Amino acid sequence: MKKCPLCQNDNQCAISKGQQPKTCWCMTASFPQKLLATTSFEDSCICKKCVNDYEKPLPL
Repeated sequence: MKKCPLCQNDNQCAISKGQQPKTCWCMTASFPQKLLATTSFEDSCICKKCVNDYEKPLPL
């Protein structure tokens, strides 16, 4: 299991599980540059939950 560098949970990366790159959610996802700049993800992808949480507007 590969961990998300932000939350340390399973990043659900199909590629790290030996599947083809086109089967992984991250190959079609859009990662905001500001989010990518917050961490070093050389060894592991940011998870879908962290991407979704980053894109949610903050409650007023």
